[in-house]
Amino acid sequence: MLEEFQTIYRLRFRKSLYSEYNKTVDNISFQVEVADEFEAIEGILVAPDKLRVFIRRVSPHALVFGDYFEVAPALKVCPKAKFILASIPAKSLSADEGHWYQLKISLDTGDKKQLVLPVFSDFFYLQPSSTPSDPNDSIPSPKRRILCSNYREISFVDPLSRQPSTFVVKEDYGATIGSHVYDSSIVLGQYLYETIANQDHACQYCRVIELGAGCGLISIAAASILQRAHLPSSSTPQVFATDRKSQLPLLQWNVERNPSAVDVSCHELDWDNGKHVQQFVQFLGTTSVSPPPSTLILAADVLYDRDAAKSLHRLLLTLNQQLASVSNSSEGRDDRTNRIDTWLVYKNRSGLSHDEVLTKVGCWCTHGQQQQHSTPPSDIVENHPGLQLQSQLLVTAANVYIFQVRRIVRHTSPTNSSSG
Repeated sequence: MLEEFQTIYRLRFRKSLYSEYNKTVDNISFQVEVADEFEAIEGILVAPDKLRVFIRRVSPHALVFGDYFEVAPALKVCPKAKFILASIPAKSLSADEGHWYQLKISLDTGDKKQLVLPVFSDFFYLQPSSTPSDPNDSIPSPKRRILCSNYREISFVDPLSRQPSTFVVKEDYGATIGSHVYDSSIVLGQYLYETIANQDHACQYCRVIELGAGCGLISIAAASILQRAHLPSSSTPQVFATDRKSQLPLLQWNVERNPSAVDVSCHELDWDNGKHVQQFVQFLGTTSVSPPPSTLILAADVLYDRDAAKSLHRLLLTLNQQLASVSNSSEGRDDRTNRIDTWLVYKNRSGLSHDEVLTKVGCWCTHGQQQQHSTPPSDIVENHPGLQLQSQLLVTAANVYIFQVRRIVRHTSPTNSSSG
């Protein structure tokens, strides 16, 4: 549950595995470390007996997976306990013929305040001897290291049923900035399940737009929530996952790996490319139904610098204006249901104060029903001239802040207005 999220770590492979192993001579060796979002953490792997290793057979092309069984590898803690070297004799695996396999590694630190995400390996092939039994087998050749992809199995818990919903996403470390799962997505995913997945809020939103979707975890989770929601018969749930062109292959792969009755469509959207923005806005217009659905816009961990915040503010203004115009022109408009909400999620990685976080993301906060401050504070205007966001803090966990945007305002400081 969200209140338990105080520190989030993840297991990851320090070096990638080989693509192929020979059962008669090889050991399946790997190095694993505990990391935060970016770097390995010292001291957590001091008790290697808490590291558990599982293996299963897979059919990668058909995405068919067998059951895991636990193995006991030889473990060695390396200096300063930054990583563990593990080795499994290939001959210990009961395989009389060649098979594809996948490893799963988990860690229980014994600290309930620490969430450590398990890691899955890429697929590798284990053959019984140096010569394949079938020359036509599609075995990787020559032996090589697999790309260092990590697979995450991430679960969010419905507070009513207490049942987890589990998703598998692929990460590519070192590829792009959006190629792995950040803490903001973990916190936001659980918050979605504790709010809009709640039966009392099931009909609150029918359309979700994610900006900067990255690996797609939030869009996938939103589709799962909408699939189970008690929506009006006239409503068609929609999820739109957007990101830059370089991110789309990984995003699309993860969406296809987690099928849902609610379609998740992936779209290229560069916030600074006016053509992209216009095309996406027009696309939203063509997919609108009557009456238009309530829309939730989500943006998790996309405010990494002031320029990004400026671009996001402009995009949010455009989307809100377009969606509002469609809603206002609808004959079936109902202000109770045709709402447009925006949630921004920011991870405080620098020990900033609450006010400094607000300045960073270009927001100023309201409390309770106080939603109409005349102007934003001067420091917000100075750091984000032009557009600012009047917001309300919904929740904070593991140094992750979730804001709901109440109003987008255009305000320029006297210094800026006199110069322009």
